[in-house]
Amino acid sequence: MSVTFDATPGSPTGNSFTTVEAAQNYIDTRVHSEAWDLIDDKEKALMSATRTISKVLQARRAYTAGPPAGYWIRPTWTGFVATTTQVLPWPRIGMYDENGNEIPVDVYPTALQEATAEMALQSAEEDRTLDSDVQVTGLKKMKAGPVAMEFKDGQIESVVLPQAVWDLLVPSWYTDQIFEGLESASLEVYI
Repeated sequence: MSVTFDATPGSPTGNSFTTVEAAQNYIDTRVHSEAWDLIDDKEKALMSATRTISKVLQARRAYTAGPPAGYWIRPTWTGFVATTTQVLPWPRIGMYDENGNEIPVDVYPTALQEATAEMALQSAEEDRTLDSDVQVTGLKKMKAGPVAMEFKDGQIESVVLPQAVWDLLVPSWYTDQIFEGLESASLEVYI
């Protein structure tokens, strides 16, 4: 069974933030884009890039025992989905482009289309969706003799999206990563 490519904003079957033609227009303006020509199925690459961008900016939090104990809350999209029937997180209500102009709810903004094309290109060069063992375990430092290991403070690092993709996304489109600490409480019970 093959999946039908759908780059229609707000579609209930949408699976790409951009068309192959729009992605090609972006790629044509980019230096070092040779990997794009090696992609046999560009629609599949754009669907995968869309899915990755969507999931990375999906609300998520991870517990860390600390000290201090708490949750790292990953960046997530701002604004609200435009319809209740769309499957992708875009188009969104209350979103503005890099110049402060309101983005219509019937289009994917150019910056999002370019970020999707960039993600597809970057994924053609290297599988960006594979977990890094170092990041998954939170390993910060390792020493061979005598064995010593140091772990990070629990901060979530997302390298699934390369910096080039983050740079194309408008910062007001997503929240900052934040730490939500847990306050310890001591209760005294009187009987």
